[in-house]
Amino acid sequence: MDCFVCRKHRDRGALVPGGPVAEDELVFVSHTVPPAALGRDGTTAYLGHLFVEPLRHARGLADLTDAEAQRMGWWCTRASRALRDVTGAEHVYAAVYGDGVPHLHVHLLPRFPGTPREFWGFEVDTWPEARRGDAAEIAALVGSLRGYLEASRQGRLRGPRCLIADRTPGRGRSRTSPDRRWRRSRPLRHRSSGVSASAFPRKRRTQLRPASDRPARL
Repeated sequence: MDCFVCRKHRDRGALVPGGPVAEDELVFVSHTVPPAALGRDGTTAYLGHLFVEPLRHARGLADLTDAEAQRMGWWCTRASRALRDVTGAEHVYAAVYGDGVPHLHVHLLPRFPGTPREFWGFEVDTWPEARRGDAAEIAALVGSLRGYLEASRQGRLRGPRCLIADRTPGRGRSRTSPDRRWRRSRPLRHRSSGVSASAFPRKRRTQLRPASDRPARL
């Protein structure tokens, strides 16, 4: 059987823009691709839409070994934390569909500040002003996420929110990590990866995208 996810893990290339966000001997974490990489119309994808997948071919959660299940949960947590701290996401959704591709893949979808409530949930990436990027912008974000995870693994991050300041009106100062090195305005440059998070400017994107860019749930 030609499994798309197994082929992605094997061939990588355009199917894994920017390379893996993270991987170990059991689990693979990657960013979604623009539709053009799959032979469809559309050159941008929702920024921060990650997949957490077992390397072994397993159809669903019930097919995981105990070790795989533990590691999948661990990577879902770490990847969600990276999305929160690197991109400023206020919430990260997680879901499993599996109707189109019979290889377990957990969707992680960040919700960014300013997203209208009618687009909360798993329609978050259909908002016309949602943050979207092409392959180069996805690769830059992947580099920032990978650098964050590596710095976290090595214990170089202090506090749970190192990159995004709390700009709540009326507060005297931002509530960030005690480490003042991380207190800066966008664009951010992650110290361990050296990648500027220019895909996340202060001004929201307002360009309407074609219907062909609408995501498919697999």
